[in-house]
Amino acid sequence: MIHIFYTYTSEENHNALLRKYLPVLPQSYREKILRFRNWKDAQLSLLGRLLLEHGIKTKFPQYADMLEIAYTQFRKPYFKDHDLKFNISHSKDMAICVLSDGADMGVDIEEIAPVNINDFKDYMTPYEWQEVVNSSKKEDAFYKYWTKKEAVIKADGRGLSIPLKSFEIKEEMTQIENNSYVLKEIFLDMNYACYVALKKNASQQNEPTFDEKVQLKEVCIAPEASMALV
Repeated sequence: MIHIFYTYTSEENHNALLRKYLPVLPQSYREKILRFRNWKDAQLSLLGRLLLEHGIKTKFPQYADMLEIAYTQFRKPYFKDHDLKFNISHSKDMAICVLSDGADMGVDIEEIAPVNINDFKDYMTPYEWQEVVNSSKKEDAFYKYWTKKEAVIKADGRGLSIPLKSFEIKEEMTQIENNSYVLKEIFLDMNYACYVALKKNASQQNEPTFDEKVQLKEVCIAPEASMALV
C-alpha cells in the first residue's frame, strides 16, 4: 500500500505555523527552515516534513518513536535502520508526501504553468519529444513527461546525477541499467501534474505494472488545531 498525503500553503497562517511546529522539529531542520528567504519556500519545506510526521503517526504508529532520517551520498533522505520508504515533493502552493513499507519509490509534482517547452528538448529522447509536440495540449504533455522523469530518478535515488535523456519512458514504464520502474499518475488538482514511480525488485522485472494500491488523503495543517484529514 502506498499512502499519499498532500496539503496547500497559506501565507496568512505562515508565522503561526512556524511558531507552533518548529519547536517540535529537530534543531537541524529548524535551522534549514529559517534559512529560507521566501516564506513560501520555507512553508513548503515545513509542510513536507509535517506530512511525513502525520503519515507515520496515522499509518505506521508503531514506528513513530524509532525512525531517524539519514541521507545517501546523493542527498536522498531515508529512514536509518528501517525499510519504511518515503518521498516528498512540492510545487507552487502544494506539498505532497508518499509513504510505503514496500519498494523504493519517488514522487514529483509540478504546477502546470506557461513554459517554453523548446527549452527542454535536450532533456528528452526523440520519442518522448514527439509525444509532447504531437499532443493537442503540449504544455500538459510536457509536464506529465517532466514529472514522470523526475519521479523515476528520485525512485532510483541518484537524482539529477542521472541525465534525464539517458532513459526513455514508454507506456508508463522505463529502465535504468538493470532496474525497472513503473509509473502512476496521481490526480490532486487540475492545475498540477503529479506522478509516482515505483522501483521493481529483481523478481518483478518481468511484471511492468503498477500493482501497489494507492490511498490518497488531503491534510489540513492549521496553527490553531491538530492536523486532521480532510
